[in-house]
Amino acid sequence: MSEEEIKKLFLKALNALVEAKEETIENLQGLIETVCHIDSLGAEQERLKQELRIIAENLENLIRENESMALDQTEQAEKEEKLRTLYGEKHSRFLELESLIQEKKDTKEILTNFITKLEDLTGEQTEFRDELWGGLVDHIRIDEKSSTVVFWGEIEITI
Repeated sequence: MSEEEIKKLFLKALNALVEAKEETIENLQGLIETVCHIDSLGAEQERLKQELRIIAENLENLIRENESMALDQTEQAEKEEKLRTLYGEKHSRFLELESLIQEKKDTKEILTNFITKLEDLTGEQTEFRDELWGGLVDHIRIDEKSSTVVFWGEIEITI
């Protein structure tokens, strides 16, 4: 397809989206509420932060204790290794949560921007605008029988 054909396809799909604007906005707001909810993830991350602090303190105390007393080094090494392993596992989950929270925040921002751009559209769109393309379209699928514009929020318009 040529660039001009893709632009025309986008405008057709955009106009179909504008026709269902109210319903689309309502669905996107529901999507934001369910998919972008991070309260439980933030609470788990905060709990892990406290656990990591306690494990680090316990490890520090174990090392200090080992320096100040004659202790069974094999037993001390096992205790230290268990604490380090536990710390590593908790830290990995902490980083995983951090990434997941950021991903959900990014998704919320994209969907909120999508809603804002869609709210501003009225009537038939006859002119291609780069900022609408960049702010609304995730990708386009083109096959032999049809073309589908996939907007952010997984909204698909098949032409």
